Amino acid sequence: MEAEKRILTVEELAKELRISRSLAYRQVREGKIYSIKCGDRYLIPTKALERLLSGGDDKGGGGVRPAVTRG
Repeated sequence: MEAEKRILTVEELAKELRISRSLAYRQVREGKIYSIKCGDRYLIPTKALERLLSGGDDKGGGGVRPAVTRG
């Protein structure tokens, strides 16, 4: 993951996790991976991915949280 990158697309998330794009979209839509919905796009903060990979919990911004809709 690039050090300066703060937001990932679902496609980038899939590459980082080495999962299919469709599985990444499903996990995001179901709220299993925290994301921000911006129009018709889902954006995943890299901090959310880091917490997910480190086994973070839901409290205080853990790795698994429902999608947030913006705009």
